[in-house]
Amino acid sequence: MDRRGAWSRHNWLSRTVNNGSDKAVIHHHCFRCQRDFVEDQSIGRYAVNVSVFRFQKLADPISKRWITGFCPGEALTQDLADRKELAT
Repeated sequence: MDRRGAWSRHNWLSRTVNNGSDKAVIHHHCFRCQRDFVEDQSIGRYAVNVSVFRFQKLADPISKRWITGFCPGEALTQDLADRKELAT
């Protein structure tokens, strides 16, 4: 599956955010499916749970599934459980 094709199917709000260190990351939020991602030049793209003060990286299988999959077009019930699967 074409990653750029899947990525472009989302309806993005993107912003640059200081992640608490001296480097900035790009936060991407899809209005349709309510999923959040961070793009970090040193790590790449990954799925996150957004809390008030930070981004919590989700487990790698979830990041891979969300990044390579097409936008579901709406918030999914399964995503609530996915957001609890944090990277270790």
